[in-house]
Amino acid sequence: MSPPLVHIKSSVAAWRVHEDLQLPFAGHGEHAYFYVEKQNLNTLDVARALAQACRVGLAQIGYAGLKDKQAVTRQWFSVPYPQDRWPLQQSCFAADTTVRCLEFQRHTHKLRHGAHRANLFSLLLRGAPDPGADVWSRLDDWFPNYFGPQRVSPQNCTAARRWLTDHAAQRQAGQRRGKPRRAGRRGWHLSVLRSELFNAVLQRRVALGNFSHAIAGDVEQDGIPTGPLWGRGRSPATAQAAEIERCALQPYQEVCGALEFTGAQQGRRPLTQKPGRLQHCAHADGVELRFELPPGAYATTLLAHHFTVCDDSKPT
Repeated sequence: MSPPLVHIKSSVAAWRVHEDLQLPFAGHGEHAYFYVEKQNLNTLDVARALAQACRVGLAQIGYAGLKDKQAVTRQWFSVPYPQDRWPLQQSCFAADTTVRCLEFQRHTHKLRHGAHRANLFSLLLRGAPDPGADVWSRLDDWFPNYFGPQRVSPQNCTAARRWLTDHAAQRQAGQRRGKPRRAGRRGWHLSVLRSELFNAVLQRRVALGNFSHAIAGDVEQDGIPTGPLWGRGRSPATAQAAEIERCALQPYQEVCGALEFTGAQQGRRPLTQKPGRLQHCAHADGVELRFELPPGAYATTLLAHHFTVCDDSKPT
């Protein structure tokens, strides 16, 4: 039986994401923190606006994670901005009706990627089954923690492989191994490729039916099995888990080798996640679904595990 069809993002307001930072602000320091609500803009659009208004480089803008463009989202940004140069506060967004500053704070250091506790989602699903249907009782189960299509799309993977080929050509021309950097397109391409490889390993674990529980040789984080974010260094997985990784990544050996030479360090990511504080209720236009996910987990991946998802914000 096919999963039920749901429509997402039928309007900008039908997809809402709020970042739960839970950071104890110092109330002083060299960094200004803005809590920003945006719509029809991605995170980098706001970061560029802040960099221009505060006359700093884009790499100096801090944010905990990337948020959807076709949505109403709230997230924190940090800017290095001395107290004696503090005339702007909310004014740098005054001319833009698609973004507004809800709160500002001062703190002692830059906001780092992944520093938030969770993302809180409020989604309107059009055409969803009746709230009494069985599918809703299964939504709080463990689901495969795939990177979503926002990152691992055919277009992104093609661009990332092209970048990797250029990087390898530069290396063969005599340049030394690179050092990992987060900023710029380099970091994005590395992230896309590492995500693609992680998804390949997870896909194999899903096919074998063991993605949600530990097997022999697994590397666990808080009791949850993990998969590789490829880079330099040997995978710590052993036994059965290592063999699954080896088989899943066999078609990607060229990419694995090239990633190692970029200087990116090997990491791990949970293979499975579970939504928290999940609620749903009927609306005139569909079913509203509320839940929270930890940093790095995708709401679209959760939905795709239970529904056939149609994104109305994308051209048909």
